[in-house]
Amino acid sequence: MIVKSTDPQPADNHSFAIVFHSDGWKAPLWPLLVALISILIINCFSRLVLSCAGKILPMLIIGDLQIDEDIDNFWASLDDEDRNWSKKEEEYSREELGFKVLTDE
Repeated sequence: MIVKSTDPQPADNHSFAIVFHSDGWKAPLWPLLVALISILIINCFSRLVLSCAGKILPMLIIGDLQIDEDIDNFWASLDDEDRNWSKKEEEYSREELGFKVLTDE
């Protein structure tokens, strides 16, 4: 039992070599090891993994998107109340706070 911080610490036998013993394959040690290895593989080989996943599941591939929507710009799509509120908010931020949120256009 440790009473003071200066007391000698007991040996805890925590090292990477534990995976080579039977104690290392008890939960939660082995699931964490599998998760670590999976994350390292995905991190190091993400392009290769994504290209293989795209070949297996082609629905995962994001292609070139061309959006063809007939909508007006932001300011024209606002009603009068919202447009006035946005203008007043911009005036307040410029006068009281000293910075621009929106461009002058």
